[in-house]
Amino acid sequence: MVRPYRLRRLSARIGQGPETVYRAVSTDNQPLLQQPMKWVRLQGAYRALAECPTPRMAAALAAAGVPNVAKVWTELAYEAVRQQIARELPSRLDSLYAFADPFEALSFTEVTSGAHQVWEGEVPEGVTWAAVDMSAFGVVRPETPDPAGYAEAWRRATEQARRYWVPGDEIQVQEILVAGELRLTRQVRLLPLLTELGLLQSDDRSRRARRRSSGS
Repeated sequence: MVRPYRLRRLSARIGQGPETVYRAVSTDNQPLLQQPMKWVRLQGAYRALAECPTPRMAAALAAAGVPNVAKVWTELAYEAVRQQIARELPSRLDSLYAFADPFEALSFTEVTSGAHQVWEGEVPEGVTWAAVDMSAFGVVRPETPDPAGYAEAWRRATEQARRYWVPGDEIQVQEILVAGELRLTRQVRLLPLLTELGLLQSDDRSRRARRRSSGS
């Protein structure tokens, strides 16, 4: 009888490599040596809101058609909470995103807008990583595009962020923030992974197992 699969979990909240993780990457010529891209910091909305992080500024940027205001506003809220309650953990703004378990990485490819592959990777020695709960992360979009709407979005984002940075005992999706390089080592494909873990058998193996159990 096949035993139920248990999701892989890193036992520590923070550590340093070497450590194996799994990362979903886009299919467009990804380098094997991954580096944090710091995408949020490159946004025009970030540059404006980092200097003036107020709901009024966020609403004004959105009204002017500046892209990704809600995303940047959410990330700034998460960063503010990290500074308050989890300063020892690396910032999302400066990290690569990975997973502890290959199936969680494979599941992530179902919600991305573009084609993605999953790779096993190695966090090099001395590179800091941290385990958080990805189920508590989500871009909070204001219900109204005015300062009051962005103030409420900030409040909701900070509530989520507390669960993200300091999750309880039952982490739903263990995201790994890698504060530096990550070397991709091999692509993970679903059917070979299931077979490798003993979760999938071919028809021939199943028939042989049935014959052995029946004594024929």
